[in-house]
Amino acid sequence: MENAIEKNKFNFLYRRIFKRLGLGFILTVTISIWWTANLCMASNLKVSDPIIFDAQHTNKFLSAVKDHLGQMNSLRVNFVQERHMLVFEEPLVAEGILCYKSPGNLRWELTKPFSSVLLYVNGKVSKVVKNGEENRQLDIGSQELMRQIIGMIVGWMQGDLDKSREYFNLEVSCDQKYRVWLLPKTAALLKMIYSIELFMDVENYHIRKVIIHEPRGDRIEIRYLKEQWNPELLDDLFKP
Repeated sequence: MENAIEKNKFNFLYRRIFKRLGLGFILTVTISIWWTANLCMASNLKVSDPIIFDAQHTNKFLSAVKDHLGQMNSLRVNFVQERHMLVFEEPLVAEGILCYKSPGNLRWELTKPFSSVLLYVNGKVSKVVKNGEENRQLDIGSQELMRQIIGMIVGWMQGDLDKSREYFNLEVSCDQKYRVWLLPKTAALLKMIYSIELFMDVENYHIRKVIIHEPRGDRIEIRYLKEQWNPELLDDLFKP
């Protein structure tokens, strides 16, 4: 009984935290950007030599990403998400599954410690929380802003990263891992997001970790466990 009470308290706290996150939570969908690029090799750069790409190399990088992601019709990936908050000694840990289906359907689902689904279908955003056998649709606040941001993220998944330049300054570097650093340009985003970092393996250029830094020092870290490129995904996955 005590374990059940503690679990309910934790789930309630987790829901309150993610509700407060607002746009920051939505932007965790950046975990769905499966970037890939061979710019270091194409530019004859040694991976052991840390370097920040200039404008020309950055454009080549974005072009390589678009060429690669253009081959992806669908994606399924498991992830672990850690919410690090200054008020807690231990991070809040969640697990989930991301599904994407071209041309623009996105499902971002938390499976532990509670069930919550964010959907982006045909330009519309909805959020559903599972309560037993019932699904309860929630108000996500600024629908238009959410729609624009998630639409930009879906564009990233399709390899169209130019859309991000309206909202972010972008910096790319290459060391033992590729690192992409996104800095918000708008005041609305800066209130919630200080920066976003993407880390990619040099062997296959897939993202292994995403870190979202918030203005007050909290951060979200997302690690990918496995991925499936172009799996068969049913349309029902993207229905509320």
